[in-house]
Amino acid sequence: MKKTTYLLMAVLFVLAPTFAKSEEVTLFGDITIGRPLSIPQCPEKYYMSKHPNCYTGNAAYSSVDYIFSDGRPAYLSHEPGIDLRGGLVAGLTMLTKGVSAQNAAFSTLKEKFGLPTSKNTDDVKTMSGGSHQIITAEWRLDGVSILFSGASGALDTGIILVQNAALEEERNKRANRRPM
Repeated sequence: MKKTTYLLMAVLFVLAPTFAKSEEVTLFGDITIGRPLSIPQCPEKYYMSKHPNCYTGNAAYSSVDYIFSDGRPAYLSHEPGIDLRGGLVAGLTMLTKGVSAQNAAFSTLKEKFGLPTSKNTDDVKTMSGGSHQIITAEWRLDGVSILFSGASGALDTGIILVQNAALEEERNKRANRRPM
């Protein structure tokens, strides 16, 4: 009986990470991937009054905007978009101020999520002869990916995508579609 108990305990110890709950990724203190939206809808004239963090848009649709109560972080150029699937937060899309803010954005992500799973720095030359180093990085957590590009399409726009596996698959399928 003791051997069976020890054997069962050893198997459970080895398999425990398999049964562990997916890692929760929380952003801005109140948005958690895989959980329902936990912030209220913004008051009608939110820009004219003090308010808690809130969202604009209709939560019945697949995307709403996150509005900070005290202004957004300096590295963001727009309010983050929250992607909803089945009433749960599936991801966030955040546009940054590009090359001028990439170090601040990247440092914030490293502080929150640790060293990235992968990171590249590429030299990009401008038509005027200038050169910029663009950081791209990816964090792979249990069931959640964070993708960062210091510049995306233009030097003054970067992007941070936080997404669960289902949203990542959906986006990848959409990106692979070719127009006829």
